Amino acid sequence: MKDKLTYDNLQQAFSENAFFEGKTWRMSPSALVLSRDQIRQLNLIGHACLSFYRALETLYLKATGGRSVLRNSDQKVPWVSAYLERGKPEIIARYAGVKSVQGMLPPVIRPDLLMTEDGFILTELDSVPGGIGLTAFLNRVYREHQNILGTGNEMISGFANALSWAARKQGKPRESMVTAIGISAESSSYRPEMEYLAEQLMHLGWNCQVVSTDDIVLNGKKLSINVHGKAQELDVLYRFWELFDYLNIPFMTEAMKLGGELETVIIPPMKTIFEEKGSLALFHHPRLQTYWEEALSKADYACLQTLIPQTWIMDATPLPQNGLLIGPQIHGKLLHDWSGLKSLGRKERQFVIKISGFDENAWGARSVTVGDDVSVEAWESAVNQALEAKGSYYVLQPFHKSKRITHPVYKSDGSMEMMDGRVRLCPYYFVTGQDDCLLGGALATICPSDKKIIHGMTDATLVPVAYAE
Repeated sequence: MKDKLTYDNLQQAFSENAFFEGKTWRMSPSALVLSRDQIRQLNLIGHACLSFYRALETLYLKATGGRSVLRNSDQKVPWVSAYLERGKPEIIARYAGVKSVQGMLPPVIRPDLLMTEDGFILTELDSVPGGIGLTAFLNRVYREHQNILGTGNEMISGFANALSWAARKQGKPRESMVTAIGISAESSSYRPEMEYLAEQLMHLGWNCQVVSTDDIVLNGKKLSINVHGKAQELDVLYRFWELFDYLNIPFMTEAMKLGGELETVIIPPMKTIFEEKGSLALFHHPRLQTYWEEALSKADYACLQTLIPQTWIMDATPLPQNGLLIGPQIHGKLLHDWSGLKSLGRKERQFVIKISGFDENAWGARSVTVGDDVSVEAWESAVNQALEAKGSYYVLQPFHKSKRITHPVYKSDGSMEMMDGRVRLCPYYFVTGQDDCLLGGALATICPSDKKIIHGMTDATLVPVAYAE
């Protein structure tokens, strides 16, 4: 049995690497241990998420092109593109249809998973995830003490290989490519971990640095940065900003206008279809079930059926008098109008309302309302806000509670105690080929069990994942 990390070990490690400005969490002597079967499930989930993204793009392109989404039947779904383009400037909404970026997928995929009594449940699928550098660092800190998932530096090598695959059209060896990680002001708190990530890439021979998006300019058909007073053209730009922030990204709209003529590869591709929680509602939509069955392998479809929770788009469009919503059943009956949610008692409000995407409040827990955790007035306000939204729409999901675990954490005086907590698991998958998806590691956020929403907080602990011996 390997020895556990001491409080002094961790203090020393974190004193040398500050990953988030102004953020702290409780330290733990132990990674989160998962069973071999759970690790096997994580590998299946990665491939299923990659297949889902690919099928989602195909669905969108067929919807916008007026083509049938089925092989042997004429079923057109223009309403799909209407949802995925809602609330966005046309040039941004339609960028996913630009021929040169078709087929480009995010190089890093991170689902947010809850560990429930019935298995993993996905709450969000993130194509611009934070935590890559942090997880790589935690893997290194804990690997001498436990059998860490990704302990062989897979987080860094996986990210490097994903960049290489995504930028393959450059036709250059990675050592000669000029690469930058562009961070917006909105995402600036993640800069320390991205600088750590760039530093590790440079150890692998990459020419990579972290820059503010304010310091990136479009010169002709290439993006450039200023290095020691001299403009340097970029071959690859890793995008670490959300697309809703486009008004604060000076070059973004002009780069989109160039379409296939832009010579700098921007990854993840600037496609809003990969940044909408509403895509999860499309997976469960009754009118699209045959499409997903045809577009996905049996294994991927079965995995996603259990993984993706029921999700409904809160569309306030009036229905005919004999119409019923595609939504949850309340007291065994379907709703005619979303306002029927407002009359639910606290125990009946086991739902979550949140913005789908393309909004400054769409990330983290900013827009999340958990029904049975708020007053009736706050719940009614959340329903009204969702129904009155003019731009980005809201989605509704059942509230799934993570199972309770106990995990060791250190107190501020260095003594240890067992925390009663709940887990959010964030595995990182690196797309390294057309159908290749590498699980590089996973970050576990363990919050006190009385917290409804699991996210990074001072009361939580953030640890890597280990597999059982």
